[in-house]
Amino acid sequence: MNNTLKAFFFETQQISEDSLIFEQLKKQELFFSDFQVNRKYYLFFYRQTHIDIDLIEPHIQIIQELDRKQRQVRSFRGFFLYGLEIIESGKIFEILKTNLKLSFWRNLKSILRQNKKSVLIEFLFGTPTSLESTYLDSNPTSDITKVLEVCEAKIQQLQNQVNSL
Repeated sequence: MNNTLKAFFFETQQISEDSLIFEQLKKQELFFSDFQVNRKYYLFFYRQTHIDIDLIEPHIQIIQELDRKQRQVRSFRGFFLYGLEIIESGKIFEILKTNLKLSFWRNLKSILRQNKKSVLIEFLFGTPTSLESTYLDSNPTSDITKVLEVCEAKIQQLQNQVNSL
């Protein structure tokens, strides 16, 4: 797997509400999704840089690390495809706890179908020039034209993504 992108996918015992795992995931600034499919529990988390798994493992009961199918899953994209495969194989799917957008798993399939790493990375992590980061970093007296330029650029970027579908 790419040295700058890390992901882990586990089948786990049900994680209790008072578990420290979610605090540890937030502390490491990880993107995570704890979900249930057909009475089995899964924890998926990722980040652009190194993940200290030794700080996470003590807080969960791992049934199985999902890093193999017929062969080792080595790509970031492969982990997401594996997650989608499990989600789509179930009749009952419920997100239990996450810091991802609610539509994340639903939109991920169309992003992966584009088979463009840059689009996937932008979907997963956003970009430094995204509207939200520009707006939040600016002070209240910033020039409105700069905000409008960012909005127009974001609209054009989204239009290009829609056209590529």
